[in-house]
Amino acid sequence: TTPDGKVLRDSADINFYLIKEAGAAFVPFSAFGTGDEVNWFRASVGATPLHEIEALIPRVKAALSKLK
Repeated sequence: TTPDGKVLRDSADINFYLIKEAGAAFVPFSAFGTGDEVNWFRASVGATPLHEIEALIPRVKAALSKLK
């Protein structure tokens, strides 16, 4: 549940939350054939500079820590 009370029901909800709160998009495993209820994600950072990846991690952690 987000701080404003929205229940995150599936991987799409979680991904949109992370886009909004952390400025990061992840690929849900549903893109690889699992159901939307599988809340696993893949981070694709192939062409991203290391300093941007290092800056992203605290933002994602902070966004996740706000969830109940």
